[in-house]
Amino acid sequence: MKKFYSVLVVTVALLVLVSMDKVVAAERSENQTRLLFPFVSNQGGFDTGIAIANTTADPFGTTEMEGTCAVHYFGAMAVGGYPPPPQTTAVIPAGGMVTFAISQGGVPGSAHSAAGFQGYIIAVCDFPLAHGFYIVSDLGLKIATSGHALVLPSKRKTSVIESRGQ
Repeated sequence: MKKFYSVLVVTVALLVLVSMDKVVAAERSENQTRLLFPFVSNQGGFDTGIAIANTTADPFGTTEMEGTCAVHYFGAMAVGGYPPPPQTTAVIPAGGMVTFAISQGGVPGSAHSAAGFQGYIIAVCDFPLAHGFYIVSDLGLKIATSGHALVLPSKRKTSVIESRGQ
């Protein structure tokens, strides 16, 4: 009988640990925002400015959170080679914002420069309700286009069509 209880206690303890692990993973994805900047460029006389806002400060009773964003580059460099590794922003407080230009190396303080990059960016922010904006323009602001970053779902499937109707 004692052996049965020991096995039962160990089994319950393992189930609790597994369940807690799933809860922690769920909390992480709920408290995370993934932003897609579909086209950025610092090639051919163009540059891209990016802004990421932490909108957890609002008049609706939202729990305020601060956090950083990991900025991932997918594309090519003007001089060849690989895009820079992910760059991490400084802590963005609730109601705060980070801005940067690709021509200036990307995220301020990063060891690897994004100057000369062209492609797309995914920013993974460790707080909910992040929103982004970008502008691609020539250096004289004669030609420009801008847009909002797309908020990606926490689980992407290749069989689902993503749209801007968010």
